[in-house]
Amino acid sequence: MRFRYDTAMTRPQPEDEAATRERILALLRRGPATVHDLSREVDVTPNSVRVQLGRLERDGLVRRAGVQRRLRKPAFLYALSAEAERGFSKAYIPFLASLIDVVRDRLGPDATADVLREVGRRLAAARPRHHAAPERRVRDALDFLRELGGAVEVERQAEKVVVRGLGCPLAEVVRDDARVCGAMESLLSEIVGAPVRESCHRGDRPSCCFEIDPPATPPEAPVATKVRASQTPLDGTMKPTTPTAATKTPNANATGRDTERGAAIRAR
Repeated sequence: MRFRYDTAMTRPQPEDEAATRERILALLRRGPATVHDLSREVDVTPNSVRVQLGRLERDGLVRRAGVQRRLRKPAFLYALSAEAERGFSKAYIPFLASLIDVVRDRLGPDATADVLREVGRRLAAARPRHHAAPERRVRDALDFLRELGGAVEVERQAEKVVVRGLGCPLAEVVRDDARVCGAMESLLSEIVGAPVRESCHRGDRPSCCFEIDPPATPPEAPVATKVRASQTPLDGTMKPTTPTAATKTPNANATGRDTERGAAIRAR
């Protein structure tokens, strides 16, 4: 006996799921849509759309953008996140490359290098920092590199930390102007709080390399200690105390009367 399988009931293949994902993202670029809107446009079941939307939400590419009121049950509206919108843009690299060319033509090579280093410092200054420990500052710098799209490996040597990139997040621009590496150098130095030297590899496939001197540990602030009046100072001397009500000097008149009474007794 031969069995007949309905292809509509078979499980979607990975390439089909990837195509559905891309089509959903392309449709959401037009504006927010509901599950049923996307299901009708992509020509898949609503459940398949819900699965893809759940994954896209988890990846930070899709967000819920409100509710569409209907006669029956209200439906959620889905829209692209800001991160997804940035990912669709291909203008950043050519725009940055052209901007650097204009700055170099107007200001010259040396001034361009100074401008790029200042860009790195300002980019680092805009990032909140909460750690004073040297080891943690180095880790913060590496985390920032990864956020910018860099994949790095760290090698700790006797007197320095070597950061090697598995590629370069600004490779397209570095191929035309190596001064861009100076921006990343000053960025790392600003976050770590120590000198950083770039020794990046430049070629068909640029890769980052930075040498970080161990940052100094900031001195600890002295701890103020409260000393009670009754405590003996460290030099062994006693601190004079102000007489209290219980230890005030006796009344002069009372003292005089006591003296006269004692003299009369001795005269007897």
